[in-house]
Amino acid sequence: MSTDMTITVKMYECDTCSEDRGEPVTELVRMMKTPAIFNGHVVGDEYWGCPMCLEPKFPIKKNGRKPPKPKAVACEAPKPKRGPKLVVDNT
Repeated sequence: MSTDMTITVKMYECDTCSEDRGEPVTELVRMMKTPAIFNGHVVGDEYWGCPMCLEPKFPIKKNGRKPPKPKAVACEAPKPKRGPKLVVDNT
């Protein structure tokens, strides 16, 4: 038993902006529709959108990239790392 699949790929175009300008608009910018600042960090849903009409087109999935975890704050000063000592003898 065999299964045939057909995949069609084409360049993205913003339909409304392409019609208005008379040429294809293929650019996308990363944007937030309604950003908010919460504890000093920008919070909101991110989208890929058209830079001309600023309309969100595709949502950005958050599970693909995770922000780095903050490092734990130590109570003591960190101990200096000891590496091999360099001995120079210029005699």
